[in-house]
Order: sequence, then structure tokens, then C-alpha cells
Amino acid sequence: MSPAPLPSAHKEAESLLTSLKDHLATTSPSTDSPLPLVSVIKQVQRLASSSIVHAKAQTAEVRIGMDKRGLELMGLEYEKRRLVSEINRCEEFDSIYESIPLQSSSSSQHPQTHEEVLAALTEELASMERLKSQRIHLQRQGDLLAREIKDSKAKTAGLDDVLKDFGKMAAAIQNKFSTALPPTTTA
Repeated sequence: MSPAPLPSAHKEAESLLTSLKDHLATTSPSTDSPLPLVSVIKQVQRLASSSIVHAKAQTAEVRIGMDKRGLELMGLEYEKRRLVSEINRCEEFDSIYESIPLQSSSSSQHPQTHEEVLAALTEELASMERLKSQRIHLQRQGDLLAREIKDSKAKTAGLDDVLKDFGKMAAAIQNKFSTALPPTTTA
């Protein structure tokens, strides 16, 4: 059973207390039985208890929400500090590109003409083609060396087997000679 909302329970308790005060003001304590008064007091106490439980539940919900918002705020402040620190590091970073002087052309006082731009682009294209041909040449040389190494490994792999067989045969021949010939003594 969920507690009644706080404002209605409060109003109900106030109305019961008002009726209790009116009843006490109109009657004398010695003539009436205390049972109706006790029941009204118990109702007021139940309503007050339910109001307190409801208020505590609302307070706990609000506290949880505030704690959650506080954690979110702390996370955002941490992220802000981290980003400000990162921005400061980036601003303080001394790039070598800022200290490299720009290459000046012969016509630094006036803008380049169309022919000068074409000449520079043609020179750049020739340089790129020269580097490309060098790269292709070096790649071909690397491929040739790789093939030569592969071929030599294939040749030497066969020689290893032949040398092992030769070593076994030489050992067998040496054993036969040593057992067939008597040992010679030197005097």
C-alpha cells in the first residue's frame, strides 16, 4: 500500500485536529468517554506517520536525483578540466613547421606569372616521375634478389641431404676398414 500524498494527508490530519479541538472545547472531560478521543488521536497519529513515511520516500528520491546530478556534474567538470588541459598543451606545443623558413622564389616581390607556375609544376612532375621510376627499379631489384635467395636456398637444401648421406657412407667405410685391417704397431 503506497502512502497517501503528503498534502491531502496533512489536510485530513488538520481537519481531524480541528474537530478534536472543537469536541474538547464543547464537552467536559469528565462526562464523555475517552474512547472517541483516543480513536481520533490514533487516526491523527496514523496520518502523521504515513505523511512522515511519504515525506521520507520523497526526500530519498530527491536525494538520489541530486546525487546522480552531482555525479554527472563532477564528470562534466572532470571532462572540462581534461579538455582545457589538452587545449593548453596543444597551444603550448612548438611545432617544427612554424620554425622552418618558407622557400622563397626569385619573384618574391610580385606574384608569379602563369609561365613560372607551369614551369614549377612541370619540374615537380618530372621529379615525381623520376622518383617513381627509381621506386620501380628498386622494387625490381628487390624482387630479383628475393628470387636469387629462394633459388640458392632450394639448391642448398638438396646439398644438405647429399652431404648427410655422404657422411653416413664415409663413416660406414671407415668402420669396415678399421675392422678388416689389423691395427699397426710402431716400434
